[in-house]
Amino acid sequence: MAVSRLEAVTLSENIVGPSRAKARLYASGQACRIMRRGGVYRLAATVERARYGQEPWWAQARSEADMVRQPGPASRIAARMHEAFFAVCASLPEQGKILVPGVTLGVLGQDAPALADTVDATYGERLEDRCTQAGIVHLMAVSGGHFTLAAVLARRACAMLGAGRKARALAQASACLALYTVLYPASSVSRALATGLLSAGAMWAGRPRQSVSLLCWSVILLLVVDPSLASGYGFALSCAATLGIAWFADPMRAVLSRVLPRPLAAGLALAAAAQYFTLPVQILMSAQVPLWSLPANLIVNPVMDATTICGLMALALSGWAPRAAYLFAWVASQGTRVIVATADLLGGTGSVAGWTPGVPGALSALAVLMGLAMIARLLARAARV
Repeated sequence: MAVSRLEAVTLSENIVGPSRAKARLYASGQACRIMRRGGVYRLAATVERARYGQEPWWAQARSEADMVRQPGPASRIAARMHEAFFAVCASLPEQGKILVPGVTLGVLGQDAPALADTVDATYGERLEDRCTQAGIVHLMAVSGGHFTLAAVLARRACAMLGAGRKARALAQASACLALYTVLYPASSVSRALATGLLSAGAMWAGRPRQSVSLLCWSVILLLVVDPSLASGYGFALSCAATLGIAWFADPMRAVLSRVLPRPLAAGLALAAAAQYFTLPVQILMSAQVPLWSLPANLIVNPVMDATTICGLMALALSGWAPRAAYLFAWVASQGTRVIVATADLLGGTGSVAGWTPGVPGALSALAVLMGLAMIARLLARAARV
């Protein structure tokens, strides 16, 4: 978990503190179980420079954590929801215990302290590797899709009640904020929240929602607030996928719809736009290209909206209606079976190809993608003529 303040740290046996440097805190056992988002804790830790990742420091907990300040009311409610949700997921089949929390909250079952003792960690790691090789591991990271679903459901509920434009905007903003409160913090979640709130603001003002403009403003505002996001791969992947969908999906759908049924063309265009625009960032992370990512995403995408909605319903109901929550979680686990089958089919040996590593590889991938995007736009323009 990320902590924003270290009360006192030990570096080469010299006491330094207090410090407000950000660090990634690694804890296990009881120290990990009792910590809650939004709380302030005091503990002994060994600090070292991070070898990778966005945070500049790593802190390894060496003692039990003493609470200095309780989390706020919203954080306490979210923590109780998580505990109840994980208790419901503990009764699911093995793949459901791993993937339903991943699809819903962005944390796989083997990484959740409340589920770690009930999950086969070896199976979970193998499944995660296969999803990575198949190019569908991003399905276990919360980003814009969750917030889009929340916003659409909020607007439709208001429309059914005959609410006006400003009421729909307020409902969308409230839904995005509520969802942000119960999700685990991540740069992609912050980006999606900012875009959702800016979209609600545009609706309130009666202005059309322009996806690329909303993305640009959300990125600018977030980088002003926290410049360190610029070095985070998660933030870059989220921005790249959103840009690809906003800029590339419609032209590609127009081209593909000439030779494919419209639903298949729309799904293929959406998957290709998101996958291809994240490729340069993926190459910076690992110089490998999933060969079957496009068909893999095409297979799983039709069930993801329903799976995500069922997972979120299970999360919302777990604390006060566990039987109903289990029903929704079980339905979500049936959707995650499609992920498992796809990962087994397309994520095996030979499913990835090597690429030039580092910045040269990322730039070459970007050049190829820009060329394909321009060709798609020209073909789409010709199709309209």
